[in-house]
Amino acid sequence: MPTSPFLSRIGGEQACIEVIQELAREFETSLSMTAIRYAELTDRAVASILSCDGQIEWAAFSGRIREHGWSWRLQKRDLIPPGTATSCVTRDSTGILSPAKASDSGLACEWFEGAPSDLEVEEDAIALGRFGRVLTFLLILGLPDPDELTPPSGGDDDGDWRAALRGYRMG
Repeated sequence: MPTSPFLSRIGGEQACIEVIQELAREFETSLSMTAIRYAELTDRAVASILSCDGQIEWAAFSGRIREHGWSWRLQKRDLIPPGTATSCVTRDSTGILSPAKASDSGLACEWFEGAPSDLEVEEDAIALGRFGRVLTFLLILGLPDPDELTPPSGGDDDGDWRAALRGYRMG
């Protein structure tokens, strides 16, 4: 996908899965690759996530989201948050996908541990074939610059390095 034509198409468009689908048709690319490219090139706060059987396989973040340290906590094999559009589209225990597409709104902290609790997110999810994979497109609304966020009070920064080691045994 050439950068200039792609950028000219996403500039005025609303950020949603339907736009990703239109771009994939127009540029003759896969839906997944188009979602990744969108996240790479947009100036909006978006994330494209591929999951399988309720676990994240990969995530691509726009620069606006990558500026925030909490975005890096979403990793491969993390579970999809319950009650989201993505969890609704994910293959259930009987092997049936229902529905094939869903949209919802919620809070960014449901997806990103450490995200401010008042940040809203719009979520679009679409099933990719019959193999249990779901493509999720998140748009975070009103994301401030990192320097506009007030750090939690507590004094020292010792907790920061410990949070970075989440999941590792200490001691």
